[in-house]
Amino acid sequence: MEGELNALGNAPLLYAFETLQDIRRTTISGAGGEVHRGFYYRALRYPGPKLRGVPVNGLKAMLLRGGGSYAHALVRRELLPNPDDFVTSLVADFIRTSPATTPAGILDDFYLRGRMQRYGKIMTTTGLFARQALPFLANDLVDLTLPYPRAAKQGSRLARQALAQMSLRLASIPLDSGLSAREPSWRLPHVYGRDAVVWARRAALKFGGDHARRLFPPRPLIPWKSLLRTQPLRDFVGDLMLSPRRAVDVVLDPEETRRFVEDALAVDDSTRLGMLVSLELALSPAK
Repeated sequence: MEGELNALGNAPLLYAFETLQDIRRTTISGAGGEVHRGFYYRALRYPGPKLRGVPVNGLKAMLLRGGGSYAHALVRRELLPNPDDFVTSLVADFIRTSPATTPAGILDDFYLRGRMQRYGKIMTTTGLFARQALPFLANDLVDLTLPYPRAAKQGSRLARQALAQMSLRLASIPLDSGLSAREPSWRLPHVYGRDAVVWARRAALKFGGDHARRLFPPRPLIPWKSLLRTQPLRDFVGDLMLSPRRAVDVVLDPEETRRFVEDALAVDDSTRLGMLVSLELALSPAK
């Protein structure tokens, strides 16, 4: 259950649960490990004004990556004339009032309470209405982990150590990204080798252009583009999101949303469509 899941992303997972319910009743999720991850630390490298040591624009930029930027562009301007200023004020208010005492701690607090309790992973649709991932990310646990030193969280060091202490056999299984689940050390040189190969592949795909993509073709866990080309799924998304009675029109501009859906369907963009479908389903439980 890793990765940013949404309404489309959840479909095969829910199908698997139903199919295997008489065989397996337990799954392992990484959601509880987020307290040891240090996910937003890259924001500290951003230039510009800082509040309590945190670059406000850096944290805002990370918040608006992916689905956040799409919603930012689609929101109805009569409700929110200047979305950019609104998001900036929300980020600044959170930084100002966070109980954390260090810049890294504030970023952890923002990630856990602002993202994971609300719209991260499988909590995407219901996080609009209530805090999620409890008790794993309960506020008491978040407060307990905020003082952890930054170095202990970078590279998921604490999470890797905890996994190894729980089960060396489980920790020997690589993550779905290809990275090792073990903490690198001189006693485990193969961990350095595995991680180096994964990072080199990522760099080649990001900066190497078409040639690198031919050498290192992406290997999606689920062939989303192929699935989106199937007529039943396209009909479902089209009937739901091109309807004149969409629930999201309460907060999103109807014409911009229609263009957005048509453009995403044209290029089989499951990420953008999935997040918008998630919002539609969350606002219209009856559907």
